[in-house]
Amino acid sequence: MVLRIIVALLGAAGLTLVAYKSTRPFLQFATYHFVLDNAKSRTAFNFRIIILAWLIGAVIVMLLYLPVVATVSIIYPISSGMVFIFPWQNAERLKDARALGSDRCPRLFGLCTQRFWGQCSSSGWYLLQALLFDRKISAPSSVYFSIKL
Repeated sequence: MVLRIIVALLGAAGLTLVAYKSTRPFLQFATYHFVLDNAKSRTAFNFRIIILAWLIGAVIVMLLYLPVVATVSIIYPISSGMVFIFPWQNAERLKDARALGSDRCPRLFGLCTQRFWGQCSSSGWYLLQALLFDRKISAPSSVYFSIKL
């Protein structure tokens, strides 16, 4: 019995350490440095990238498990992501995170910026970037446009 309690406490401590260390990698998904400038915007960014994905995924998994055979099939998707609450709230305290998405995004996905317009593969990427990032982008024909959601 004591061994079970020790293993459970070690597991909880390890999970807390992993959650604490995962705050910086989540913040590095930011595309622009101004997203990480102040505590409120860092927390809002982590909410959108972590918590919303967890909640939407939990709803999808719960819908896939319908009709309910066991109660745990409904409880597990919601409770499994609770460890992500820690990196979401810890983003407020982390001040030295760097936005690495602007360096990697054009190379990985072909999304265009003013500098990397030649790397785009198709016009669908222009529309995707306009919808996701809501900013002016450069098309090969040098036509500038912006879509407001």
